[in-house]
Amino acid sequence: MATKTKQAKPEAPTVSVTVAKFDTMEPFSVVRDGPIAEFETLAPGDYSPRGGTPLLDATAKIVSHLDRARAKGIITIGLLLDESGSMDGNQQAVVQGVNEFVGGMADVDSPDPAADGTVLCVIFTDGYENSSTEMTSKKLREMIDQRERDGWTFIYMGPTRTPGQPDGRWASRAMRRDKRSTTTPRRGEPPRRWAPCARRAWPT
Repeated sequence: MATKTKQAKPEAPTVSVTVAKFDTMEPFSVVRDGPIAEFETLAPGDYSPRGGTPLLDATAKIVSHLDRARAKGIITIGLLLDESGSMDGNQQAVVQGVNEFVGGMADVDSPDPAADGTVLCVIFTDGYENSSTEMTSKKLREMIDQRERDGWTFIYMGPTRTPGQPDGRWASRAMRRDKRSTTTPRRGEPPRRWAPCARRAWPT
């Protein structure tokens, strides 16, 4: 009687985290890049809003960086932080949001082997764009489109609206494709909390 060969259990992939930030003074600066187990939490001094907002250019650069980092046996996570002047007042929320997000991912005991080779790109921004010189909305749409067909996930994280300010303060159409996919904060919520406003970081 033939005996069944026990199949080896697939190994769980490792998780790699890249954190980058941008403004016009530093259009793309990588501040963390390595295994999630070795992630050094961000401190308040690591994030200081200033300058203009080359959002399209910076989004293309984080995508290109993750392209190079993507590999078999690894789940690749990229977090892009808008450090432009319009984000002033959100320093604590951004630093805390990044640390909590990465901490939550690090708490997963054993990543699903089915997630091997996947990429997650998370963008913390208010959605403004005023300084890009290399990338157009159309080209970025095409770039993200292709990555999503390859199985990437894009998440846009925006601060909830401060009461009395227009909705554009927290979820500019510059980073929306489908309004129906957004999560709208309720009136009266405290300002500068963070919520996933859309599944895609997608300029119109």
